[in-house]
Amino acid sequence: EYTCGPDEKEQRQAEIDSASSECVAAASGFSSDYEKVKYVFEYLVNTVDYDESAPDNQNIYSALVGKRSVCAGYSRAAQYLLGDLGVECIYVVGNVQGQGAHAWNIVNCGGNYYQMDVTFGDPVFLASESGEQMPGSIINYDYLCCTDEEIMKDHEQSTEAAYPVCTADDLNYYRLNGMYYDSFDSQILLNAMNESVYAGEENFLCRFADSDVYAQARDAMINELIPRAAQNLASAYGLTQVEYSYIDDDVHFKIMVFWNYQ
Repeated sequence: EYTCGPDEKEQRQAEIDSASSECVAAASGFSSDYEKVKYVFEYLVNTVDYDESAPDNQNIYSALVGKRSVCAGYSRAAQYLLGDLGVECIYVVGNVQGQGAHAWNIVNCGGNYYQMDVTFGDPVFLASESGEQMPGSIINYDYLCCTDEEIMKDHEQSTEAAYPVCTADDLNYYRLNGMYYDSFDSQILLNAMNESVYAGEENFLCRFADSDVYAQARDAMINELIPRAAQNLASAYGLTQVEYSYIDDDVHFKIMVFWNYQ
């Protein structure tokens, strides 16, 4: 049985080709594999919404044309787009703790392999799973070019295929962008939050090297540092009161603060 006839198949392929060409053309200025991978990761997160009821959600048509899909559509679309950009991208199957069957990718950047889960980067998916409302502009970079150790905190890879080993940690997004802390220093963190406030950024994010550093930082941030940064926000923007919220993630040793400037 087929899901569509020859004429519809040709029409759908043309739509897929058009969407892919548009995406690939916008990546023409990227030279490194990592730049291309990050671009495709962000492109899919920003253009596709997680929707279990989306038609054709097990193939790339749902993601590239319909703009609504599930993990299979995200992951197959990532593989298709990166293939057009000349980057090796493998489709991976397995399970996620508490959720069941899942699909994601392994990518080759500069000769090293890295795990990548585009679905987990989408705030729409995160909100549907956790029940927490997150700004639509937020992207979760925990699973962009990460290691086996990192992704296996909540993913379980199928053993039916021999997937490449992913041990390189040199492309950790938080480390590359100055959001990674190997030790806890209250003044450094407060300064970083103040810079976030003065720049008018929507949120502040910090990630810690391990559970010990995270444990040291968490209570101090929640009880002292975040309120102090909020006071600086009020002073800087002439507000009589300030609202903020935060998410603390003890799995990935991460804290995200959302500022309200009104």
